[in-house]
Amino acid sequence: MASWRPETIGLVALLLLGPLAGAAAAPAADEAAGSELHPYSARYSISRNGKLLAQVEVSLGRDGDGWRIGSELKGTHGLARLLGVRDREQVSSRLRDGR
Repeated sequence: MASWRPETIGLVALLLLGPLAGAAAAPAADEAAGSELHPYSARYSISRNGKLLAQVEVSLGRDGDGWRIGSELKGTHGLARLLGVRDREQVSSRLRDGR
């Protein structure tokens, strides 16, 4: 069974939280101007030593009156593919007072 090293977990967290970083760091003036979250999705390739290992899709979308952050990783090449590496994570949340 494959194991995740801390730097891999950190990469996945960065990919998931990246879209939120700008919104969280927005100055109060931007918030007053109507700054808000928007749906987001992206696909990334994960490589090691220049060799492709996996693909990961991340998304931020509406979930009823809240938001859902998700990622799905799939080993597409090399040992990651042979081992059938897969990871799916989802988190649902609601904004409180517009934050």
